[in-house]
Amino acid sequence: MVNAKCIEVFLSIVEHKSISSVARSSYLSQPTVSEYLNQLETLVGTALVLRGKGQRQITLTPAGEAFLPLARKWMDYQLELEHQILQFRQTQPHNALRLAASSGAHQLVVSDIIYKLLARCPDVKVQLCNTERREMLSAIEDHSFDIAFVFGNIPESDLVEVVPLFEEDQYVLCPGATPLPNRTLTPEDLDPQHEISYTGYLKSERFQAWHRSCFSTQPASAETQRIVVSSLASVHHYLTDPKAWAVIPASIAMTNISQKAEQLTFRRLEPAPPCRTCSVLIAKAYGRNKLVQDFLQCCTAFTEERSYLHKL
Repeated sequence: MVNAKCIEVFLSIVEHKSISSVARSSYLSQPTVSEYLNQLETLVGTALVLRGKGQRQITLTPAGEAFLPLARKWMDYQLELEHQILQFRQTQPHNALRLAASSGAHQLVVSDIIYKLLARCPDVKVQLCNTERREMLSAIEDHSFDIAFVFGNIPESDLVEVVPLFEEDQYVLCPGATPLPNRTLTPEDLDPQHEISYTGYLKSERFQAWHRSCFSTQPASAETQRIVVSSLASVHHYLTDPKAWAVIPASIAMTNISQKAEQLTFRRLEPAPPCRTCSVLIAKAYGRNKLVQDFLQCCTAFTEERSYLHKL
């Protein structure tokens, strides 16, 4: 039986002309790529590519050249069949939703929205999964999930619809015993040496441009910052020095302060840091059926209940 991954790897080898390049682009090991190729060659009964020591680029054998149109036809047929199956799914009643989000989004946003959805649709079944931001787009594209929550800007694709939900202001979160004045702060009030940084902001061009304009001409980096955390939800653990401070989205600031009212406080800052955007990714094949529409309406209700969130 033909393995779709074998055909996909073969076509990728034709495109990249290198097993190592295919491995890098597909996040597979080189032995795994070679094994898929070997399986395909065993199936068709002949070598499809020429590969040898010192050969910088892989070339097709005559059999490989003859097989190439069949491989492309097979892959086109596979994609068309998947599309038809997804279209069939669209015609069926839906009472299940597979949702991916980061652990922070689950804590700050998703759980409240899910409770609203369950109240609106008592029969719905929801499958939740913690997923890293970098994996969300591909998870929706390959139909592993129907919907994903993501913070930050994600480009729309042929397979994925991006629905902006809200944006939120960002504040300076600091210890309750902070010496900072109880007013809107300016960059001159803050010492960058005591900033708790977040890795996501160090990779954001918008945030970096704002940071440079406020504090220095040099971009902040993991090497120049005193403490760098990989999760915004963990920042408050490091606000033990009275001089420490961190730029935090409103939703996290409010959650932290509600839990540690005597230990934490926040200030506005001018010029303000860039707002953080929250969007929902929807598989276009899944479509905006009634369950998705109900879910989006719950998202809107969640946003409208919180004055610190701005609907998009």
